[in-house]
Amino acid sequence: MSPFVFILLLLFTTCNGQSFTTKTISESTTIQGVDNTITITLRPSIAIPSGDILTINGLTSSQTSDTTGLTIAGGDAAKVSSTGVWTQSDGKLVLTVATEIPDSADAVFTFVLRNSASAETAVTPTIRARESDDAAVRIASSALSASVLGAGTAQTYTTKTLAQSSIQQNSLNVITITLQPNVAMSDGDIITITGLTGTQTATTATLAVGGTDAATFGSSAGWNIDGTLTLTVDGGQSVSNSGNTVVSITVANPAATQSAPTVSVASSGSVAISGQTMVGSVLDASEAQVFTTKTLAESSTVQDAANVLTITLRPNVALAPSDEITIVGLTGTQTADAGALTVAGADAARFGSVGAWTQSTGTLVLIVASGQSVSR
Repeated sequence: MSPFVFILLLLFTTCNGQSFTTKTISESTTIQGVDNTITITLRPSIAIPSGDILTINGLTSSQTSDTTGLTIAGGDAAKVSSTGVWTQSDGKLVLTVATEIPDSADAVFTFVLRNSASAETAVTPTIRARESDDAAVRIASSALSASVLGAGTAQTYTTKTLAQSSIQQNSLNVITITLQPNVAMSDGDIITITGLTGTQTATTATLAVGGTDAATFGSSAGWNIDGTLTLTVDGGQSVSNSGNTVVSITVANPAATQSAPTVSVASSGSVAISGQTMVGSVLDASEAQVFTTKTLAESSTVQDAANVLTITLRPNVALAPSDEITIVGLTGTQTADAGALTVAGADAARFGSVGAWTQSTGTLVLIVASGQSVSR
């Protein structure tokens, strides 16, 4: 073998012996439309000196625009001056080595790209460490360890439940809403809940919001009687993607029973989630307001004698001041009309100890007095 051929073979062997013994890639999220932290870990078989260039190709499908100053972080960011040149169209990141990348330890770099707004085919990028014939280290292009940027997970609510405090017609009903998106929401983002139909609560721009996380929405919401609730994340607030956000509103139930409506939740702003059906039945108003106890007893059956009537009542909904109880059909008495017929018994004070009496129709009207109530 001639010396000339021997030298060519030696150069060929040396060039092909250079490689990355470690070249892994991972991502922080597969959720569509959000920032995704890409982590690359490298270890060359030969130290890469200052001035050499690393090129990562094939990181396509992101929404991150071209920039000559993409921020590089991670434990070894300083080795590439904490910055890189990014080209969106071909997904190319160029890193210029500032201080030596050793062959004796892993070097870890991270950078952030925004995932596609819809699902894409995940890509397996390549890396090389050669940009010119006079580069000190020339490592041929090879694939990194994994595929990334597929954005296979849609933005969604992982929790979206409803509960109610009352099924009684015409009563106030506290609706409890529990939500958790898989992407954190920030101030100005809007949650829209539709389908809360059948209530008797009038349209208002400032419906009171209660519950543990009321302050997240400024303790107020927009409400339309068509069943639309609009919650806007307040300044300096956020909706967590790592725990439930719980709020409540109070509405007046329908006057008659109805099928529980289908309720949907969506969001807009920095987090865009299309309408999703919520879990839980509300606003069916399946129980009429009734007296569960309603008895009468009398003290005497003797003609022309005084007769004490004892009335025992229990409604299935509490009565408040100014609510009226009307008893009709107590006909045949000789007691004349009276605007303030004396009412006695253990609970007489609930009605101010008087009632309005009409002899002809046998009607007694009891009005719950100020500061009083009739419990359910």
